[in-house]
Amino acid sequence: MNNEFISTDFKEMFSIMEAALANGQKTQFTVTGTSMFPLFSNGRDTVVIARVPEYNKRDIIFYIRNTGDFVLHRIVDKKIENGTTVFSLCGDNQYVAETPIFEEQIIGKVVGFIRKEKSYTINHFGYRLYSFLWCLNLPVRPYIINPVMTVYKKIVKIKNKKNNRSAK
Repeated sequence: MNNEFISTDFKEMFSIMEAALANGQKTQFTVTGTSMFPLFSNGRDTVVIARVPEYNKRDIIFYIRNTGDFVLHRIVDKKIENGTTVFSLCGDNQYVAETPIFEEQIIGKVVGFIRKEKSYTINHFGYRLYSFLWCLNLPVRPYIINPVMTVYKKIVKIKNKKNNRSAK
């Protein structure tokens, strides 16, 4: 049996994911990007996605933007406007909500994740506590994220200078 993986563009995999989700199956992929940090780290964590009958505040959903980009963000608000459900979404490492997002754009919901070969569900107490507290801090995130990112960028800059010096 061959245990090698095939690497492909995410857009190519989308039709396979859609078919699996439409048949009631779950699908999973490794997170890329930093918008859901600190919960999910780029290249480290794998999320498990499923279709569910309803999406609610604090759910993390996988959706497609009008631009065709695939995104994993958290629902921070849900409203009914003129009979249509409108969602506002925000990454855990962001503080500006993206809206309007409509139900037709939603591919599925994160129902679990895998970190260091250990599986967690969204019913795990630690995850539920994190989600509750992290959504509460949305109004003060600019005061948290901006200073942390400034320090992070300075550390990277210093590290790059050291690497450049040692390479000479």
